[in-house]
Amino acid sequence: MGIYSIYKSLSVPRKCVAIAAAVFLLYTILGFFIAPTIVRSNLVSILTETFGRQVVVEQVRINPFALSLTVGDLEMSEPNGERFFHFDELYVNFQVSSLFHGAFTFAQIRMVAPDGKVQVLPNGQFNFSDIIATLGTSVSSTEQSGVLPPVLISQLHVERGRLAFSDLSHQTPFEVVVSPIQLSVESFSTKEESVGYYRLSAQTNQGEGVMCTGDVSVNPLSTQGTFNLSELKTTTAWKYIQDQVGFVMSDGLVDMDGGYRMGLSGDTLEVKLIEGTMQLGGMVLVEKGNGDELLSLSSLSVKGIDIELAKMEAEVDEVHVKGLRVRDRLEKDGMHSQKLFIPDSGSDGGAGFFTSSNSDAEKGPGWHFAVHEVNVEASRIFMENHTLPEIQEVNLDPVTVNLKNLSNEKGSKMKLSLELGLNKTGALHLTGEAGIDPVFAVIHATATKVPLISFQPTLNAFTKVNIVSGTADLDGTVNYMSLGNEGPVVRYEGRAKIEDLSISDQTFSEDLVKWESLSLNGMVCNLMPYGLKISDVVASKPYAKVIIGQDGTINLSTVLAMSEGKGGEEKLFLSKVLPAEVDQKRDGDLIVAEETSTFDLTSFPIKVDEVRFEDGSADFADFSLKPNFATYIHGLNGTVKGVTSEPGTKADVILTGEVDEHAPVNIAGKINLLSAKKYTDLSVDFKNMELTTVTPYSTKFAGYPIEKGKISLDLHYKLTKNVLVGENVILVDQLTLGDRIESEDAIKLPIKLAIALLKDRHGRIDIDMPVRGDLNDPKFNYGRVVVKAFVNLVTKIVTSPFSFLARQAGGGDEDLGSVEFEYGRSALSDGELGKLGKLAKAVYERPLLMLEIKASADTLNDRKALAERELHKRMFPEGGKNVLIGQDNSHTQELSISDEEYGRLIIEMYKSNFGHHPEKLFGSDGVEIMKNESGDQNAQPGIVDKVELPNDKAKMVEFGVIIAVAKRHLINKILIDDATLRTLAQERAKQIKNHLIEKGVPDEQIFILDVEINESKNDESIHTALSLSAR
Repeated sequence: MGIYSIYKSLSVPRKCVAIAAAVFLLYTILGFFIAPTIVRSNLVSILTETFGRQVVVEQVRINPFALSLTVGDLEMSEPNGERFFHFDELYVNFQVSSLFHGAFTFAQIRMVAPDGKVQVLPNGQFNFSDIIATLGTSVSSTEQSGVLPPVLISQLHVERGRLAFSDLSHQTPFEVVVSPIQLSVESFSTKEESVGYYRLSAQTNQGEGVMCTGDVSVNPLSTQGTFNLSELKTTTAWKYIQDQVGFVMSDGLVDMDGGYRMGLSGDTLEVKLIEGTMQLGGMVLVEKGNGDELLSLSSLSVKGIDIELAKMEAEVDEVHVKGLRVRDRLEKDGMHSQKLFIPDSGSDGGAGFFTSSNSDAEKGPGWHFAVHEVNVEASRIFMENHTLPEIQEVNLDPVTVNLKNLSNEKGSKMKLSLELGLNKTGALHLTGEAGIDPVFAVIHATATKVPLISFQPTLNAFTKVNIVSGTADLDGTVNYMSLGNEGPVVRYEGRAKIEDLSISDQTFSEDLVKWESLSLNGMVCNLMPYGLKISDVVASKPYAKVIIGQDGTINLSTVLAMSEGKGGEEKLFLSKVLPAEVDQKRDGDLIVAEETSTFDLTSFPIKVDEVRFEDGSADFADFSLKPNFATYIHGLNGTVKGVTSEPGTKADVILTGEVDEHAPVNIAGKINLLSAKKYTDLSVDFKNMELTTVTPYSTKFAGYPIEKGKISLDLHYKLTKNVLVGENVILVDQLTLGDRIESEDAIKLPIKLAIALLKDRHGRIDIDMPVRGDLNDPKFNYGRVVVKAFVNLVTKIVTSPFSFLARQAGGGDEDLGSVEFEYGRSALSDGELGKLGKLAKAVYERPLLMLEIKASADTLNDRKALAERELHKRMFPEGGKNVLIGQDNSHTQELSISDEEYGRLIIEMYKSNFGHHPEKLFGSDGVEIMKNESGDQNAQPGIVDKVELPNDKAKMVEFGVIIAVAKRHLINKILIDDATLRTLAQERAKQIKNHLIEKGVPDEQIFILDVEINESKNDESIHTALSLSAR
């Protein structure tokens, strides 16, 4: 009997049971045996086609009674055949209750051991970029309703998940594995306002843990809960960027926890971090290659973190930093750390990770942040400056910081307190308020015992000095305010002080500048606009040493003068610090400046009410001399009041001191050296300085040592419109020179004669030596001007000594160096007696001066005059020594005789001596005499005269010619020998000496030299030369 026959034989109830059994059996066979094969085949086909990847499914099980599907060992491969995704099992349990819930209801969905690989390829794309492209094309070609299908999942589990991430786009590939991943979701639903609950935990292969719990909603999309990140290693992040940075990061651990809220509001993703905390500890950064530590951190604690991403707001209750160590250095191209932390844009891969776009899309309102309190303690910052020839170190240790209400909210004010140790001995304390919007700061700064030696490398770049010791103190308030495009306004009010300063020069290794303290009180300094005002500057025990080395160089010029290159660097430095020329104007009591196109340091407005010197001193030494020269100025006290750069103002100078032990110095006057138009009107008075201290100078430049003497100087200098005018009065007392010493540098002048001329009877020398120079002349040198003036003075004195004596005696420029005598005579005229009186007065006042008389006689004119006198004696035995002939009135109270009588006597004398009448000589001799006496070389005796003159006069002329010829012959017959001439010259010298002695000149100061018998010079008179010498 067949199955059908059996079926027909059954009753209706049994037929129903049989049909149900057959359907059940068919359902069972289809569900357990046939459907898995079909599902597996279709699943592989669909997944392969959808994802474009090879998919293998080892097993599919279906429980038609439980409405469950189990997929075992599914694997999706990469295009190169490597595994892309795999899971051991996917279990899905569908519920019939879906008919009642109006949603696809699943009692459970469970995935066991999912294993995925996310990889960034060398070209920068992900290993699933092709899948996204395929899915994107599929989605764009299918209409989307935008309504989520109703789904309800009672339990969703991911067990023992694993995710391997690697980035091959970096030079050094980055890899991290997250495993195990555990996810549990309950009551997950896509229904509106439906909320599910989840728990997620994961751990990396480095032991880093993630734990999140909370609720989740799909419609609308949102989630909130708590999170906990534990033992995150900072090295993991470093490994990802290691090729783009120049440092190596050692293990540092980060722990974070807090609450969060995330969801979509329209098209905006809202993310909130609530009451978050973070702990970071044990982090160290060292430089690649050399292993130098760059940064280390003992601990960082951040509490009360609230961040709202959509509103771009962040708020933190407290940041606490402990044990921060920072080490960096400044190089010519910037901070060294900047190059280590910010990667080169040309480095392999990942450069864009650190760069940000400046596109218009990113412009707009920025982040608003507020940190209620920041504390930094037990920290240290070590900086090196490598831009200088020598490395400069700045060590801030310890560093303690407290900030309250740090915020960029408009109008907010932050309170700050910083305590910094500076280079072991110094301390800096800053307290006050500051703000970001607008940018401002009001900071009270106190610095104590800041070691100035720390700034030695900076000085080495511009000078040749060493800071041996010294500390700086500062106490004041800094005000800073930004004015946007107009630049900042910076103002400092307070005081500054430098104590125990000692600076030596590197050339001579000698003290250069020292002081016990330099105080700047009541200081107000403005930068932008520029201006400086100081109430008073007090220099206590200031000291300076000026040295001239063996090569003639001055220490001040060698340590302060810069080469052309260094000068350029200084100018560049100043242009950066003070980049614009300033014009001055007043702001209350403070002079400030207005910015213009260029900068001129002389235009920096400065006002100092008073500069006070207390017990100052200075040393001067000259090692270029043998023996060396040295002097000492001490007890310098006084004030300079009203120092200012404002044009037209003048500061009052009053200073007193002593040179060596007992020589007082007084300086008084008015100056303005800060204004563009400099002004000086100073009087400097030195009293009774010992001259023996300058013996090295006198030996070198004069050729004589000084054995005794004192000097007083009254110097008055006036500088107006850059023209220097100096009036120098020098008083030397009891100057005594030693024996001559040969010196190549000595001036070639009779120094002892100059001293004898200058030195008066009381042993004093009074010199008025004016100087003048134009400071605009690039060749101007004050020292050279003074030396030149002195040499010119001495030269003028010794080359024209009698003119000098004449001026000293009140005779103007009268020449006292010669005495005039008539030919044949030794008597002094009234005029010459007056000259000798003035000379006697000058010589008497100069006991070191020796007057030498060198008389002379003329072989022609004196001989002729003596012969004529002898002729007269013979003609007039009783008083014919001096005879007045006709109208000749050159002598008085002498014998007077007419021309006719004189001629008659000559003729008689001639006839008596020569035996004939002189008419016989009238001829050539007469013609010659006539020519000489008339001045007419064509004259003929008696011819021209008879034509042009009356007859009686013509006869007289003829008679005169005869007399002249006769007289000449008579004189020529009288013999005047050289002995007579010498006697005449000696008598002249005696007359001069006797008159000088009568006028008070001591005999020992006058010397008569051997006389001279000279040839005729055709002068009307003869001069006796006088000369001067020194004892």
